[in-house]
Amino acid sequence: MPDRYDYCLIGLGNPGSQYARTRHNAGFQLIDHVGLNNPCRKPSLSERLRRLAECWQFDIQDKSVLLAKPLTFMNNSGAAVAGLASELEVNEGQRLFVAYDDLDIPLGTVRLRPNGSAGTHRGMASIIQALGHGNFPRIRLGIGPKPPLMKSEDFVLAQFTATERPTVEDMIKKADTLWQAVVEHGLALAISKYHG
Repeated sequence: MPDRYDYCLIGLGNPGSQYARTRHNAGFQLIDHVGLNNPCRKPSLSERLRRLAECWQFDIQDKSVLLAKPLTFMNNSGAAVAGLASELEVNEGQRLFVAYDDLDIPLGTVRLRPNGSAGTHRGMASIIQALGHGNFPRIRLGIGPKPPLMKSEDFVLAQFTATERPTVEDMIKKADTLWQAVVEHGLALAISKYHG
């Protein structure tokens, strides 16, 4: 295992098959998609990190990339992310990325941001609290809007409907393409090309 990674992409979600296709697991779905498109291997992690996250690594254009899915459940994502950031030396500005579902933007929308607040997302709030800052890039995966009379918790823990699935699949592919652009060209150029 290298002492440090050029990039680390952490997708947020809840572990367990019962959550696999829920809206809250869009971040996990992105990690799965990226992993399928790259010859990944499991890194040699410490016992502590193996309890915190499931990880894979691959190389692209001489850059070392780590993919991670926290095993700590969504609202305690900060424990896993802070552990990875500390032990794998990735807590440096534009090297640690977090991908997560966002009910505040429309279904199918992908937004790449260099930093920001947690908004209404408890997993992101946990990460910002654990790291002590929000100065890390994030890939926001739109799952909104929430029906007006539905609780946010019920909405995010529900599965995508059959009519939503094609839009979700396109969103994940779009996010994967965007992630590849980040690794190949850097954050600033990827943002410029995608949002310009």
